[in-house]
Amino acid sequence: MNALWCVMTACAACQVGGILLGLALVFQMPALGLGAAPGWVWAMGFALLAVGLLSSGRYGLVERTTAGLVGLFTLFTVAAAVVVQGTDAAITGADLARGLTPSVPPDGVLTALAVLGITGVGANELIFYPYWCLEKGYARHVGPADGSAEWLGRARGWVRVMQLDAWIACAVYTVGTVAFYLLGAAVLNRRGLAVDDEDLHGSLSEIYTVGLGEQLGLWIYALGAVAVLFSTFFVWAASTSRILTDAVHVFGFRRLDAAGRARLVKILGAVLPLFTWIVVVAVGRPVALVFVGAIAQAAMLPFLGIATCLLRYRETRRELAPRSIIDPFLWLAVLSTGAICAVQVLKAFGAA
Repeated sequence: MNALWCVMTACAACQVGGILLGLALVFQMPALGLGAAPGWVWAMGFALLAVGLLSSGRYGLVERTTAGLVGLFTLFTVAAAVVVQGTDAAITGADLARGLTPSVPPDGVLTALAVLGITGVGANELIFYPYWCLEKGYARHVGPADGSAEWLGRARGWVRVMQLDAWIACAVYTVGTVAFYLLGAAVLNRRGLAVDDEDLHGSLSEIYTVGLGEQLGLWIYALGAVAVLFSTFFVWAASTSRILTDAVHVFGFRRLDAAGRARLVKILGAVLPLFTWIVVVAVGRPVALVFVGAIAQAAMLPFLGIATCLLRYRETRRELAPRSIIDPFLWLAVLSTGAICAVQVLKAFGAA
């Protein structure tokens, strides 16, 4: 798992470089009239902003601001999907039925695998989540696991909090993703607009301007894109700096006390954004960079699923995680993601 994580993290750095460049390209959209500064200049500005915020520890400000903007962007995305029904891009019942029919174009399996890796909560986010639970103080006062009724009550309470977290996240990203998919199929696919390195935001913004109007849709898209992309970039840098610090300890490179850990987290918080900026300058292809990281995250999912099962059945007290009707769905998720990845690996080597 640790070796696979190293590979995924290296690929994720490429992905986040693509996200940083995508963020910079928002400000180069001609319709916004924000000037003609090169993309690498905007990217450097956002990388330095992330470094400053990480160094100051102003996470609360970033969390509240981006959560609000991303929430509004999600609502506007759902609204755009509703409003598009009054245009020539309206979605019919036949369209929905065809879209829900299981089928994948022969050349679309790799794209589907990439989407699986980063849609909603990707492999990276699944690894990040426990770190932020600890930093937020989840279960801090549960006390030692003495098996007492009081301890079980406190522990069950925090399990319920985490389950609520998961359900809320599932609801938000499912609604937002479905709306985005419907808009992409209704607008981009019908108009033959490609989402590529050449006109990334010009194409994507079409899904908002069709229903919400040229200027309103454009500015909603631009603000939403900045909020989503910068929050993703910032959270990746903040989270990865913590995990890399633990990796230094776990791999035995250096034993760290609390002060040493905090110091290394800050150093990496400055190094990682600047490293991704170097990736931007060296490669300069946002869609391709995101695709690399997406494939790596998708490949990691089956192994995270196996780890989840080991934790579920071997490391968790039965009183805290009784068997339930959800268990078969856990196994279905693990087996299906594993099968998809295995098929793609076989295809890559010409065996399927």
